[in-house]
Amino acid sequence: MNFFAEPDFWIRYFSFLKWFFIVYDAALLALVVYSIYQAWHYRPNLHPHHGTERRILNLAEAVIRERWDKVIKKFALGTPEAVTLAVIEADKVVDDVLKNLGLEGEHMADRLGQLSGEEVGSLEGVWRAHRLRNNLVHSPDFKASAEEIEKALDAFEKFLKEVKAL
Repeated sequence: MNFFAEPDFWIRYFSFLKWFFIVYDAALLALVVYSIYQAWHYRPNLHPHHGTERRILNLAEAVIRERWDKVIKKFALGTPEAVTLAVIEADKVVDDVLKNLGLEGEHMADRLGQLSGEEVGSLEGVWRAHRLRNNLVHSPDFKASAEEIEKALDAFEKFLKEVKAL
């Protein structure tokens, strides 16, 4: 008697195949879910406020810290020339950070204009500090008070900390 000719054989065979493929599909589904779970932290962050968490890629934080420490040492000298140079150099540090954040433009004002107050809370202070720097550089008769200069340096430092450059 031919074993394969029996109708019972084929019913059992197809029943076995059906359950085999159900288990196989469940295992594949579990593998896909596990793979997605493992790969989840590699996905890009598409949150609209992701820009506030930008990190500086090209300039090492140590270099920025070193440049900022030089600015603070100049300010600590207290002479009018030294504090003026401290503001100018602090502005340059912030401008270099803006460039390394990928902001483009011919001038620092162009780069600052690409940011919003929602992205960077210290933006208004940086604008005031940058205007003070421009007045110091472009207006020979302009004299800033020590308080104005200290506020400008504080604004620059707050910005650098906010974008995680310091």
